[in-house]
Amino acid sequence: EEKEKPKDAAASDFDLYLMRVSKAESAKQVDDIVVEFFHDFNTKGNRQRLAFHLYGAHKIKQLHLLAPYARIAAMVGPYVKEVPNLLMSWLQQELEQVIGDPNQSLLEQKVKVVKYLCELCKF
Repeated sequence: EEKEKPKDAAASDFDLYLMRVSKAESAKQVDDIVVEFFHDFNTKGNRQRLAFHLYGAHKIKQLHLLAPYARIAAMVGPYVKEVPNLLMSWLQQELEQVIGDPNQSLLEQKVKVVKYLCELCKF
């Protein structure tokens, strides 16, 4: 049981970190969050979780977070290629799915994906 406690504590620490990522809006906050990621949370599993968290921003109507999330992906990218690569591949797959569908109800989703890709292009 003692070995499970640190793992649970580490998981909860990273969950708290992801909550702080969701609240970061200024460039200074984003810079601090990226530094904290590299110092405390840079593992393969956490990199995948971070990429998935960044990917989910456009799905839950948090469009104001697209620019900070793109900045995080851009800052992490030169050192950890898998985060922006996963993010881009997921966004490209989703864009291909929604572009091919003529259903007008997906228009909002199409716009969100394109906005996110545009934010990523800025960096």
